[in-house]
Amino acid sequence: MRRTGYPVAPLILGAVLGPMAETQFRRAPASSEGDWTIFFSRPLSAAILCLSLIAPVGPMAVRAFRRTRGREPKRAG
Repeated sequence: MRRTGYPVAPLILGAVLGPMAETQFRRAPASSEGDWTIFFSRPLSAAILCLSLIAPVGPMAVRAFRRTRGREPKRAG
């Protein structure tokens, strides 16, 4: 990972915290009797879920935006 330039710390954090987060993610609907809206009942949890849904799409949207901006004719003035 050092050769390719990827940081090691996020990998370690993901390996340690990932299983705990997955367990809690499965436990939350069970404690709310199967109601999935519990993830949107608190503003912080809703914000984190929205960011996690936007994160994979964000770089693609920025790349597409930059491509379309580059194709526009320059304005005289």
